[in-house]
Amino acid sequence: MFALTFKMFLRDRNVLSSVLAISLLVAILSSVFSIANYVSFQTSSLVKYSDSGTYLIFEAGSRCLSDSMVDVRLVGKLKNLSQTKYVFPQKTLSAKIIFSNLCCSVTFRFVEDVEAFLKSRGAYVNGTFAKGFFEANVGDLLAKMFSLNVGDNLTVVLEDKVFSFKTVGVFCSRAQVDSEILVSMSFAENFTGNPDFVSFIEFALKDDVRKTEAIKYIMGLLPENVMVVQTAQLKNFVQEINSQTLTLLNFWSITVYAAVALVSYIITVRYLLESSYTFAMLKAIGLKRYHMLTLILAYSTLISLAGSILGVALGLVGSQAASTFYRWMNPAFEVSPFLEVGQVLQILTLTLISSFFGCMYPSIKAMKTRWVEHDFS
Repeated sequence: MFALTFKMFLRDRNVLSSVLAISLLVAILSSVFSIANYVSFQTSSLVKYSDSGTYLIFEAGSRCLSDSMVDVRLVGKLKNLSQTKYVFPQKTLSAKIIFSNLCCSVTFRFVEDVEAFLKSRGAYVNGTFAKGFFEANVGDLLAKMFSLNVGDNLTVVLEDKVFSFKTVGVFCSRAQVDSEILVSMSFAENFTGNPDFVSFIEFALKDDVRKTEAIKYIMGLLPENVMVVQTAQLKNFVQEINSQTLTLLNFWSITVYAAVALVSYIITVRYLLESSYTFAMLKAIGLKRYHMLTLILAYSTLISLAGSILGVALGLVGSQAASTFYRWMNPAFEVSPFLEVGQVLQILTLTLISSFFGCMYPSIKAMKTRWVEHDFS
């Protein structure tokens, strides 16, 4: 029976177009899932590096952190507290950098201890940490945009001042700071000219302290013109985003599988119409009805199986090729689509099931039809 089905499968002149019709639908699903997997993996990775116990102290009423001015003497008060795990006073400002005929406005972040600051974020560094004057650590995203390497010199323009910094290290922390340049606080006076104030103070509480009571105590030590806020709860945000993405993908999958069932129905009807003479001859020589049903279902299964395998491959390879091509034009763009084994098996299985339901009605009708008739739709 299988040999007969396979021969009929190979002799059908519409096999290629039928397989391609199924594969293109599956390719859409495969490519969307592969890109969504990468996005979900990256956002989930951010949770590992987030610290929900991080707080910021900045000037109340300031429009942004770079406009804020906080008395630097508060740093000493916070460091003397037993509840704090670390305290990082910081200054931020925007300046233009020039490298390899490219010019862009970027954020400079000045910190007291660049090494301790990056280690608190779980960052890894290619090179060393900026400590002296005219040394800088460049974020991974910024380095890719400018094709910066360790040892390169950056020209920095701030109003009427021009500086030259040496890139002593490139870091990756999977956070916003990856698009910034880190410089030692000792150099901040050359930029801002005001050593008595910082933009904001970042601090974290120890794990064994009661956070609510500790924050109330700290707020009592602060002047009225500053405020304390807790950084965003990244874990909850990521979980909500992943949940919404999963809901959208499930709805999209239902639409694609419904289209697969419809295409399978059309393929089966066309196959029956074009093979009516063959089936009439087989029935004349004694082919049973259930054998006929088996032949039709087996043909449809081979079509959907070949189409689903080809579609998964086309979707994955196509999305990877598109991301690689775009990465050549924009080095800062980095997406690596992938599919998990369980997802591949799920797509193949659900495609076969959808195809089975699509071809079932015309197959049953063909089994009950006298072969002088030709309407199986």
